[in-house]
Amino acid sequence: AVRQVRAALRELAPDVVHAHNIYQALSYRCLAEARRVTPRVFLTAHDVMSFAYAKLTHYIDSRRTDCPLRPAYHTPWTVNLLTAKKRYNPWRNAHIRRRLNGITRVLAVSQALADALADNGISNVAVVPNGIDLKAWSPPGANRLGAFQKCYQLEGKRMLLCAGRLSGAKGIHQVLAALGQVHAQVQNAVLLFAGSADGGLTAYRQLPKRYGVDSLVQFTGPLAPDDMVLAYFASTAVVSVS
Repeated sequence: AVRQVRAALRELAPDVVHAHNIYQALSYRCLAEARRVTPRVFLTAHDVMSFAYAKLTHYIDSRRTDCPLRPAYHTPWTVNLLTAKKRYNPWRNAHIRRRLNGITRVLAVSQALADALADNGISNVAVVPNGIDLKAWSPPGANRLGAFQKCYQLEGKRMLLCAGRLSGAKGIHQVLAALGQVHAQVQNAVLLFAGSADGGLTAYRQLPKRYGVDSLVQFTGPLAPDDMVLAYFASTAVVSVS
C-alpha cells in the first residue's frame, strides 16, 4: 500500500494532502511519504484509534452522577494491553505519535476528541467539526412537521431528542435517570431516541421502566435522512449523550 501511495503522490504532485483516519489497509508511513511531495499534510481524526485499540471507555465511572467538563482521557499502556491482548504492540503508539506530530496538523472533529488526542501525546491538534449541507437542513413545512409530530404523539409536548447509536457507554442510563427530574419540572417533557442500538433495540426498550419513565420515552429506530431533519426541528432541545 505504501508503494502505491508513493506512486500516486508522485504522479499527482498535490499541493495539499488531506487524509481521514488511517485504517489497517494503509500505514502511518503514508503520511511521511506525503511530506516528501508537499509540506502541507493534514489528517482528520474521527476516533481514538491513533492511541487506543478500542472505544475509549476506561475513564467512565458509572457510579458517578455528575458530568465533569473536562475528563482525563490519558490511556495507560496497561489499558491497551488488556484490550488488545496478543495484538498489543508496545511501540505502536510511539510510532503513530511521531508520524502525526510530524505533519502540518491533526484535525479533530470535536473538542473532546482534541482533548483526548492531546492527553495521549498528539500535540498539533486543531478542531474542525464535521460540516453539514445547509440546504438539506432548511425548515420543513408545517404540514410535514405536524405529520411527524402526530406519528410519534408529540403534539403539545416538549420533546427532547437523542439521536445516534444507543449504548451504555454513550450515557443512556444517565439520560433516563435525569428524565424523571426533568419531568417533575416540565410536565409535558418527553424523550425520543432516534437511532440503532448495540445488540438491537429490544433490551433498551425495557430500560425506561426501570427508571420509572416508560410513558415518557419512545424509540424510533434509525430514521431516514428527511425524517431525521424533521426530528431535529420538532425537538425543544437535543440531548448529546456521547
